[in-house]
Amino acid sequence: MNIISQQTLELSKFGEHLDELISFEEKKILTSLGKGVFIKSSIDEKKLFVEVGTGLRLKN
Repeated sequence: MNIISQQTLELSKFGEHLDELISFEEKKILTSLGKGVFIKSSIDEKKLFVEVGTGLRLKN
């Protein structure tokens, strides 16, 4: 799969996951830490932290 197709697919899945988050009523979820490792976590608010540069994150 070429890089553009892969990025397009990832963005599409990301949009789907955001839509699910908005309508999700449960507070407890499994959060991916990467490489198939998950941790139980809870959603206290529906604000996101977005990485905008090297180690710099903004709260949305």
